[in-house]
Amino acid sequence: MRQKINRLGAMVLCLLMSMGLFATSAMAVDNGAYTAATSTYYINPDTGHTDDAGGDGSTAIGEGMCRSVLGKTALVEVEDGTTYVTLRINLLSNLSNLAFEVQQTAGDANSYTAVTPDIMAENAANDTADYRFAVPSATSYVRCTAYV
Repeated sequence: MRQKINRLGAMVLCLLMSMGLFATSAMAVDNGAYTAATSTYYINPDTGHTDDAGGDGSTAIGEGMCRSVLGKTALVEVEDGTTYVTLRINLLSNLSNLAFEVQQTAGDANSYTAVTPDIMAENAANDTADYRFAVPSATSYVRCTAYV
């Protein structure tokens, strides 16, 4: 059976090498695979501040770093009520201690819990890897942290 590919609007929360995905529609999503354009945000929209230590001074640099690391499109898959997100991370050889967290409650900057992603693909020539993990809903923020 062929899976349909649809488009979802999305934005990505980026807090100095922290990224998150937020689908703009809160409606229920049917089983299937969807692409979601990503956007990065260095300033956490829930708090109005950056989440990295000492990063409040140079949002332009932080935003540029986040945009460079995060792929422009995410894959969102819904399988029997479970939603999965796959994010492409670029410049992988420049990152260490990569970790993902998912926001459990919308608007609550303190409700992130760690998730362990599956590595779906790696491309040494392009210096990328695709990471897949479950999220509570299509409207969940996802944050990724790494050292540069």
